[in-house]
Amino acid sequence: MDESALAETDRVRLALTLEQSTALKTIYAMRRDLAALWARSTDSREELLARLQDWRRAEASNIVALQNFSRRLRSYA
Repeated sequence: MDESALAETDRVRLALTLEQSTALKTIYAMRRDLAALWARSTDSREELLARLQDWRRAEASNIVALQNFSRRLRSYA
């Protein structure tokens, strides 16, 4: 999601919502990180795979859905 495309009131609402939930804030931040990783189309396949395998913050997050997602991502590498 490109936050700049949101109306100011929606950006404020998003910020307030994220501040109310540590888990949601973590998930949202990691989603942006993963999108940025995939947007790096100039990186080689090996570089992208290395970045995915280093994406272990998800497993350390204590959020079951992120832990499972990270394990699934690494299984494709």
